[in-house]
Amino acid sequence: LGFLPLELEINQGDTVIWKNKDSNAHTLAFESQNITKPVMLIRHKNYTYTFDKPGVYNYSCLKHPYQKGKIIVKGVLG
Repeated sequence: LGFLPLELEINQGDTVIWKNKDSNAHTLAFESQNITKPVMLIRHKNYTYTFDKPGVYNYSCLKHPYQKGKIIVKGVLG
């Protein structure tokens, strides 16, 4: 009934997989980021996204707005 972990730090270019282990469907909607449209996370299904740009990506479930998470993408030093 929530996103775990609540906050995840990754490197630029990493891929995150969201897995819905709940018995209910949820949505994955990013706030103030035009990276993807809201995605329906159907029971026992997965969604993957590769983060190509550094930044902080806040997201929540549209059906349950108290369910929130954050991805922190660190830039690659070159």
